[in-house]
Amino acid sequence: MKDVNKGKSRHVVVVIDGATLGILEQSAELMELFVELGIRADSVICCRVSPAQKALVVKTVRAKIVHTVTLAIGDGANDIAMIQEANVGIGITGKEGLQAARSSDYSIAQFRFLERLLFVHGRWSYVRVSKFVLGTFYKCATFYLTQGLFQIFTGYSGTSLYEQWTLSFYNTLFSSLPVMVVGMFEQDLKASTLLLVPELYTFGQRNGGFSLMTYATWMAAACYQALACLLVPLWIAGAIGKFGVEPDDESLFSMGLGVYTTIVLVVTFKIAYLETHNWSIVTHITSLMTIIAWFGYNTVYSFFYPIRTAGYHVRGAFQSLAKHLPFWLTVLVAFSIAMIPNIMAKILKAQMSPTDVDLYQELEKD
Repeated sequence: MKDVNKGKSRHVVVVIDGATLGILEQSAELMELFVELGIRADSVICCRVSPAQKALVVKTVRAKIVHTVTLAIGDGANDIAMIQEANVGIGITGKEGLQAARSSDYSIAQFRFLERLLFVHGRWSYVRVSKFVLGTFYKCATFYLTQGLFQIFTGYSGTSLYEQWTLSFYNTLFSSLPVMVVGMFEQDLKASTLLLVPELYTFGQRNGGFSLMTYATWMAAACYQALACLLVPLWIAGAIGKFGVEPDDESLFSMGLGVYTTIVLVVTFKIAYLETHNWSIVTHITSLMTIIAWFGYNTVYSFFYPIRTAGYHVRGAFQSLAKHLPFWLTVLVAFSIAMIPNIMAKILKAQMSPTDVDLYQELEKD
């Protein structure tokens, strides 16, 4: 054990049988020493052990290394206890029946499929979940920060920049598809690359896709883009010059429409294209559907909205704005100011401080 701790012994393999393990179980000190040695060894082989002992080994390792994710794989009924004790249990369907497969989290037909399950699908799943969570927080922060910042111009009266029904449909109709597509179809690297370079699997172990720093980066982008999407339309509308917007101002809905349109375009572009590596036909279709849904909603809604309700002049407002070039130029300028710094930062980071993922993505293009 001393030689292992000092690094004098290389390629250490521990072999233990069920009888010896039974003796170790009776002494907490010996069991602690065995676990310490097993953690530092390259491999540990437990032969002729009972189902309870298999589960004990997994349980002891989980208790010793709290933040480690354990995986157990087996093909028979005697492996069920071990599979259920581990964080991730994998059952192999084979000659010994389906008991292990039915008790597991994942089921595979052959042991060799474990490589692809971990290095490809496991890593893709981690990347997808990370980007889905980050994208969900980002799109909500970007949109609702504009509401909070807008209160500066209303004397904190609680006046909403957006009409109530349009406000409530944001998460459902106008921002849900991009994050859902990322969460289901994102592939930052090809399967062949991940199988050829198994070291890329450590991306998840090092919290490369989701960490406090990554979250802070997304939130910083949300804050800046919310400011850009809000202040540019308000400045052009003159609200910043007079530093105030009345609750019954006839231009209130028009200003909100410009800000909302910019937010939809910015959020869709960032999530579906800037932060996504795998641009598929599904990405293009859902992004287009989101934008069409926004403009289609406004076209239809403006016809059925009451002539005058709660200070919002909605009836015919969108059709009137769509005919004027300044509205589209305002959206274009706000979109550009919001996105260009984010695009430049991403390019500079990839050029000056590339990660392993950036390098292999470049290699895949060749």
